[in-house]
Amino acid sequence: MKFPYRAETIKNGPVIARMILVLGLFLLLGHAEAFNPADLERLMSTNECPSCNLNGANLSGAGLDNANLSGASLENANLSKASLSGVILSEAYLGGTNLSGAYLAGAILDDADLSAAVLSEAVLSGANLNRAILGGATLNKTNLSAAYLRKTNLRRAFLGEAKLSAADLADADLTGANLKKAYLGGAKLGGARLDDALLSGASWIDGTKCREGSVKTCTR
Repeated sequence: MKFPYRAETIKNGPVIARMILVLGLFLLLGHAEAFNPADLERLMSTNECPSCNLNGANLSGAGLDNANLSGASLENANLSKASLSGVILSEAYLGGTNLSGAYLAGAILDDADLSAAVLSEAVLSGANLNRAILGGATLNKTNLSAAYLRKTNLRRAFLGEAKLSAADLADADLTGANLKKAYLGGAKLGGARLDDALLSGASWIDGTKCREGSVKTCTR
């Protein structure tokens, strides 16, 4: 068997290193294809773009009330402080999307994937989030009053000081969620999973305050 000479191996070293670097960048950036400019133009001109590719698009502060984005992909997009009341995002993918401070009252997000999305201080009052995936999402001080969250995945979500008054959380999965100082007055929790959920200082469904250190069960 013929082995390559040491000199040949050294000579090809930089080429191999470059190949490894390119492969690494491809794997790092290849998870989400960059947004399609034509799709972005269509959205801004018609207020609808179902199943569009808007990954990484900067829509901060955009006015997209009642826009139809069902099935669209908005991975890592910036929608902070955007106006999205009544927007249709059914079955859309918003993994890692920044929606902090966005206004989504009455939005339709059923079956949407918002894994690790940031929704701090966003308004989602009356929004439909049934069966949505919000695992690991940040919802600190988010307004979810009267929102529909039936069978929603909120595992390990951050809901500190969130407003969940009259929210429908029936059969939702809140395993490991952080609900410290959250307000749940009048919320529906029938069938919801609260294993390892942190409830310190939360206002419970009957209006009583959970004692510091409460986990899974609200200790008065």
